Amino acid sequence: MFRHRQSDSDKKRATEGGRLSQTAGADVPAGERHNLAGTPATGGTDAGTVFQFDPTALVRGIVYHLTDEKIATDVSRDSVRRTVERLAVGNVCPAIDRGRWADMSNRERLQWLLAESQTTHSLLFGRTAVLLPASSS
Repeated sequence: MFRHRQSDSDKKRATEGGRLSQTAGADVPAGERHNLAGTPATGGTDAGTVFQFDPTALVRGIVYHLTDEKIATDVSRDSVRRTVERLAVGNVCPAIDRGRWADMSNRERLQWLLAESQTTHSLLFGRTAVLLPASSS
């Protein structure tokens, strides 16, 4: 099972003011900070005003918000792997304006991440979430 826990290296980076923490701010979980190192964001927008998610960061954000909002206690590792693979094959890398992200509640962020990744979740006995492709209808 995949549990969201801050590793010792993440804690160390956070206390030392790691590059991602300094660039993206404390309002965004570490796995959701991408394309902020001065590279152009999609559409030629200023990279400092946009959060862009690669498949791994997108799923990491979903797992974070599912557990942080106490919707699930953990997330199936196999479903995480399959979802990352599905998004990578589909080259899914959504972006969102920093201001819009900052204005969202954690629930709204979760809903945005799920919608952009065309993913849904199901809860199993014991409050373990399984990530699934959303139906295309």
